[in-house]
Amino acid sequence: MKSRINIAIACTLAFSVLWLIYIIMTNRSTVPKQAMVAYIPPSTGSGQIIPYPPPSLTPGPIRTLQPTRVPPSPIAVSTATPLPPPLGADTEDARQVIAVIELGYELKSRAARTFDTSAFDTAYVDDVSTDLTAEQSAFVQRVIPFIKDRLPLNMSKPGLLTYWKVQYAYWQLGAERLERQRLGTPVSPQDGPIGPPRRTDAVLKADLRFDNIRVYGDRAEVVLDDGLALRRFHLVKLTEGWRITQEIALQVHF
Repeated sequence: MKSRINIAIACTLAFSVLWLIYIIMTNRSTVPKQAMVAYIPPSTGSGQIIPYPPPSLTPGPIRTLQPTRVPPSPIAVSTATPLPPPLGADTEDARQVIAVIELGYELKSRAARTFDTSAFDTAYVDDVSTDLTAEQSAFVQRVIPFIKDRLPLNMSKPGLLTYWKVQYAYWQLGAERLERQRLGTPVSPQDGPIGPPRRTDAVLKADLRFDNIRVYGDRAEVVLDDGLALRRFHLVKLTEGWRITQEIALQVHF
């Protein structure tokens, strides 16, 4: 009787062990493959292994955003001298200013064919208070050695009158040297310009569009378009009348 009880107990224990093994094997088959991969702690690059899970970071100081600064309100009182209103073409000053600018275009057009600049002082003047642009001044200094014997010049304070006389004298020199070259005379570019030729077409009146005329006492400023460029003219009123002291191309149309 006792041996039968021992046998039953042994069978029960064996069955329990087998059942436990079956449950373990069944659970292992349902675990995802990702969970079965061993975790490899990352390295910092210096050989130090970062443990997993990583230690909690110590929070840094909290940064408080500064409020946006409001720009100061503009000054209500203007410090600039207000511009005078533009003149209509029917005022006496406007008519005189327009006339002298048209005369300047006519004189330059005729000089491109004859190189006669003797009347340029009826439209232009060397104004002591008006400087040449850097480009104009550099041109005058560059060509003076070639044309200084051709005409008397005001080199103490060259202005627009001197600039235009120098430019047409230099053009005349190049045109004459080009004509000699075409006749078979050897001409060296080291001795001066060669060309461009003088103009031979008819003189036409310039088609000018006057956009703005402003007068400041004995000074005037004009913006006009001559078809080639938008230009700004500065003028001064002398006892002889208005004269052009400066002209600058604001926008060239090509």
